[in-house]
Amino acid sequence: MKKLLHISALALTVAIMGFTAEQSEAYMGFHFNPAFNYQQQATSGDWGSADSNTLEYSLKLGYGLPSGLYLGAIMDGHSNTVNDQPVGPTGYGVSIGYHSGGFFLQAHYFLSATYQTGASNDYSGTGIGVDFGYYFMVASNFALGPQLDYRTWTYTEDENNNTFNNGLSALQPKIGLAFIF
Repeated sequence: MKKLLHISALALTVAIMGFTAEQSEAYMGFHFNPAFNYQQQATSGDWGSADSNTLEYSLKLGYGLPSGLYLGAIMDGHSNTVNDQPVGPTGYGVSIGYHSGGFFLQAHYFLSATYQTGASNDYSGTGIGVDFGYYFMVASNFALGPQLDYRTWTYTEDENNNTFNNGLSALQPKIGLAFIF
C-alpha cells in the first residue's frame, strides 16, 4: 500500500511537471501583452459634481526564454478625463519576470514617469511595478487572463524644473492578453 502511494505521488509529480513544462513552452518566444481596465465614476453633492472616465492600460513587449525567464519593456498609463480635462500617470520602463504553467510574475522599473494634472503643471519622475496573473491558452499563440498590477510612482520635478516629492501608488485588476510569436 505504501509503495502504491509513492508510485501514485511520483506519477502525479511527473504529470504536473510535464503539464508545467508544456505550458512554459507555450510562452516561449516574443510576447506582446496589452492589459486593460476601464471605469466610469460620477460624483455629486455639496462638494460639487464631476465625471471621471478612466482607462488603465499596460503595453508590454518582451521575450520568454525556455527557462521561464521573461525580459522586456513596458509602457503603462492611465487615460483619465475629469470634467473633460486629461489627468493621470504614464510611464516607460524595463521588465523582468518569470512564467510557468500559465502563471506569471513580472517586475518593472519605470525609467520615465509623467503625471498630467489637467492644469498647466505636469510632473516627472520614476517608478516601480509588479504584475501577477494567470494566462489561459486560447490558441497556440494567444492567451488571456486576469492579472493584478501594483504601481508606485515618485514625481520629483515639474515642467518648470521646480522640485517636488509627490507619490502615487495604485493596485489595479486588469484583463491581460498575450500574443506570442
